[in-house]
Amino acid sequence: MRRRSLVLLLAAVALVAGCRRGEPPVAEVRVTPATLTLPYPELRELELELVPRVEREALGEQPVVFVHLLDEPGSVVRTFDYPLPADWRPGEPRRDRVRLLQSALAPPLPEGSYELTVGLYDAASGARFPLAGGHREVDRYEYAVARVEVPASPGPLPHCEYSPEWREVEGSPDRQILTSRWLGAQSGRLRVAQLAAGGFVYAQLYVPPGPEPGGRFVVLPGEHGPVVTLRSTCGPEELVISGAGRQWLEWQVPAGLTSCDFDLEANLLFAGERGEQRRSVRLELLAWQPPPGGR
Repeated sequence: MRRRSLVLLLAAVALVAGCRRGEPPVAEVRVTPATLTLPYPELRELELELVPRVEREALGEQPVVFVHLLDEPGSVVRTFDYPLPADWRPGEPRRDRVRLLQSALAPPLPEGSYELTVGLYDAASGARFPLAGGHREVDRYEYAVARVEVPASPGPLPHCEYSPEWREVEGSPDRQILTSRWLGAQSGRLRVAQLAAGGFVYAQLYVPPGPEPGGRFVVLPGEHGPVVTLRSTCGPEELVISGAGRQWLEWQVPAGLTSCDFDLEANLLFAGERGEQRRSVRLELLAWQPPPGGR
C-alpha cells in the first residue's frame, strides 16, 4: 500500500511538471553577440532583446532578468541580473545593454570557456517564466545564449591603488558583487593605474540610505540628503551623486594617460555607538574598457 502511494505521488509530481513545461513563453529572447571575450579586469557589453508576449502584470510583483555566467561544470560564477524595466508592452521589442565584467576588486576568473545564460523570474515568489528563441535550456527556464572566453591575463594589467582612508576588501557570497570596499572617512582617493591605451573606467558606488542598527548616521548641516562629489584627473568635469542607492559611474580616459586619480567626498558618515567602524560610501564594482581596437 505504501509503495502504491509513493508511485501515485511521483506520477502526480511528473504530471504537474509536465503541465508547467507546457506553459506558453512570456517573451522571445535574442542576444548579440553570440560569442565574446572578457579579459581581467575589463568590461564588455552585449545587447539583450526581449519581445513581450504577455502584459507585465503576468510576471509577478518584482520581475527580474537574470544573466548568469557558468563554468564548465555548470556552476554560477558571476551574475549580471537587473530589474525588468517598466516599459514592457506585448509585441514591442525592448533592447537592453547588459554590462559583463570582471571587477578589479575580485580575483580574476580562471582562463577558459564559459556559458552565458538568461532567464526571467519574479523575485517576490521565485517563479521562473518560459522564454522563446530556440536556445538550449540548461536548467528550468534558463537558456544558453552566448559563449564567453576568458583569456590568460597578460601583464602589466590595470590595477587600483587606495588612499589609507579605504578599509580592507570585504567578501560576499553574492555572485554579482563578490567583494566591496568601504571608504572609512568622508573623503578618500582611488587611483587606477596602467591605463596606457586610454578607454573608459566604470565603477558602481553604493550610498547608504540612512541609519543602521547599532550606530549613528550623520549628514552634514545644510544638506537634505546624501551627496557624494567625485573629481578626477581624467577630465575637468565634476560628478555629483544626490540621494542613496547604487550608482553607475563612467569616466573617459584620454589617450596617453597612464593613470587616473579619483577623489571622493561625501557629506555623510556612519559610525558605531562608540565611534568605531566609520564609513561613508562603498565601492562595489570597478572595471576598465579599452577603446575600440585598443586591446
